[in-house]
Amino acid sequence: MDMKTYRFGVLGAGSMGKTIAAGAVRAGLFRPDEVLLFNRSEEKRAANRAEGYAVTGDFTEVYTACDTVLLSVKPQNFAEVLPQLAACKCDKPLVLSIAAGISFAKIEAALGADTPIIRAMPNTPLMLGVGATQLVRNAAASEKQLAAVRNVRWWVDCGDDDFLYSCNIRFYALMRERNVPLQYRMRDGGHTWHYWRTGLEPILTFISQGFAESEK
Repeated sequence: MDMKTYRFGVLGAGSMGKTIAAGAVRAGLFRPDEVLLFNRSEEKRAANRAEGYAVTGDFTEVYTACDTVLLSVKPQNFAEVLPQLAACKCDKPLVLSIAAGISFAKIEAALGADTPIIRAMPNTPLMLGVGATQLVRNAAASEKQLAAVRNVRWWVDCGDDDFLYSCNIRFYALMRERNVPLQYRMRDGGHTWHYWRTGLEPILTFISQGFAESEK
């Protein structure tokens, strides 16, 4: 079995990929030096290096050197990326994909059905360390691996006049059904900046408590 150099790698450290990595670091899941970020831009690699992250301009290094790999390249780039990852000779990492429209079947066809894969559909509130994400694993990914990915503090806050009200109710019910702990709040209001601003204080308190617990 290969000894991996890094615990977490991001193949495509753009806005979403970097945000997820930074959120994991803030939550105490990894140190920055345990995270390898791939970006084609030397300027962005330098900025990430200055923040303490390991960086690379070779995306195959992320696949070969990391225990867990986040695939966060654009869906149209998978046709270029997957064949090169498939050619890598290494122990297969746990693969997390956040690419919309890229199915398990497509990833497995390139990397092999024995590759543990978890697909996630996150949203932009991840920038605050909170949000709504659906997680699904393939047959090769274990419940233990899925549980590790679930090691996130969840806070959902939706106004009773929000047009996404019914979606949030279904999401809450599904999370409860799958025994994923989360905090759910519903207040008077709609899908507006005013509603979100008035929710910042309890959300930031919740995040701060998470930081304190991660340091114990």
